[in-house]
Amino acid sequence: MCGWASGLNTIAWNARGLRDAGQLDDAAYDARVAAVELAWTVYPKNRSEVDGDASEVRSVAESGADYFDDAFQAAMQGLNASCVEHDSVMILSTVKSLGG
Repeated sequence: MCGWASGLNTIAWNARGLRDAGQLDDAAYDARVAAVELAWTVYPKNRSEVDGDASEVRSVAESGADYFDDAFQAAMQGLNASCVEHDSVMILSTVKSLGG
């Protein structure tokens, strides 16, 4: 689950960075973020020790919250804390054009 979250988080934050850098238009940005939000509503459940916190992220996603809203990011921070507690980490990779 923590790897799943890392991948989705990477997609969303890179989309934001690319858009802000003028390397991604608004339509492409919106599509990527919408895909991440949708992915959170169908993640594989009951597969790890962090499912409780992942379910919170799913609930926020199902409510229609924007990925970068405070509620969504707070749920993501809770999941990250749970991942760390269970000896896993969520990582954020950056595309080369943003310095990665």
